Amino acid sequence: SSPISLTATISNSCNNLIVFFWSESPVVQSAEITLHDVDCHTGNTRIRSPRPIADELMLCQRYYEKSYNFDVKPGTNDTSGSEFSQIFTGSVLSCPTMTYKVTKRVAIKPTIYSADGAINNFGEYDTSMAWVANRLASGIDYSGQNMSQVYSNGTFTIGNISRWHWTVDAEL
Repeated sequence: SSPISLTATISNSCNNLIVFFWSESPVVQSAEITLHDVDCHTGNTRIRSPRPIADELMLCQRYYEKSYNFDVKPGTNDTSGSEFSQIFTGSVLSCPTMTYKVTKRVAIKPTIYSADGAINNFGEYDTSMAWVANRLASGIDYSGQNMSQVYSNGTFTIGNISRWHWTVDAEL
């Protein structure tokens, strides 16, 4: 593909500008046409300037964020990217602070998933990282716009590891 440039005179009374891409030759319905780096300028002034994907992601994370990897659906059996902590007591697990990448629109309570996908549970794993059991996430120590803490009153084995994922949803 080669770059295409178009110069046009736009009336000062123009309120809306629509640009069409047209093919002179027939294109079958299942064909794919790819356009990239499309820009519209008036003189040396850029009208539309797409934001970098990292900026778009940060704007979205103000409303929704998850600890799962980007392409993994919440509730999936997946330990990659999960939070974890060593278990120091057999009765109450208070997880370390879950710090959000972006300040949320409002203070928000997280949803917890064990690493095997069970909602409102922490996953307990032994020292060889073999799954032991899921333990109910019993309550919230703190929920804010930048971080949260959740705990469990389950019975854990001292020395084992707890693994979990979280999501926060601050939609309107």
